[in-house]
Amino acid sequence: MLTFAKIFLVSCCLAAALTPLVRRCSVWVGLLDHPDTGRKLHDHPVPLGGGIVVLAGFLGTLLAMLLMSKSVASELLAVPGFTVGFIVASVGICLLGICDDRFTLRGRQKLVGQLIVSSAVVGSGLLITDIRIFALDVDLGIMAVPFTLFWILAAINAMNLIDGMDGLATSVGLVLSVGIAAMAVSTGHRVDAMLAVALAGSLAGFLFYN
Repeated sequence: MLTFAKIFLVSCCLAAALTPLVRRCSVWVGLLDHPDTGRKLHDHPVPLGGGIVVLAGFLGTLLAMLLMSKSVASELLAVPGFTVGFIVASVGICLLGICDDRFTLRGRQKLVGQLIVSSAVVGSGLLITDIRIFALDVDLGIMAVPFTLFWILAAINAMNLIDGMDGLATSVGLVLSVGIAAMAVSTGHRVDAMLAVALAGSLAGFLFYN
């Protein structure tokens, strides 16, 4: 039987095992963050590509969950479009980050890529249809799609903007994942909690080296 502790341990160990391999590959292909006289104050080139580790650890754990638990597999595959869209978007945002690390994309180029990824998530079925402001419930109606796109884009760029200090974005992502897992458990969304725990474990495994 799958437990949150097992999921966390599997994803953590997988990410920790993959980090040295990805680091060597990054050095080999020249995917490095070179110091400069402005924002990058480290004293030697640092390998990039940490997103590959986190994504691989998460997807590897997701595959293990599908193979080991019929209940998890049935729930995730009950809406295959959402699962596929979620995975495609995860891979897409990782590839966009790698391209930015390697070629230093312009802001508008990154925004277009982020919009495509966000659209894949919305197209798979994730939609914010209403919000609550204090005691006031607001039905978004036709604004649900643009609001959801804006929300996803804001979340992506909020994390991107704090990715300037070793371990900061990873630590924030870890805290957010644990928080989402706790909320999912409290509302009865066990599989969502498992996915959040898998992401938390993958981030923790990478954090050992970050």
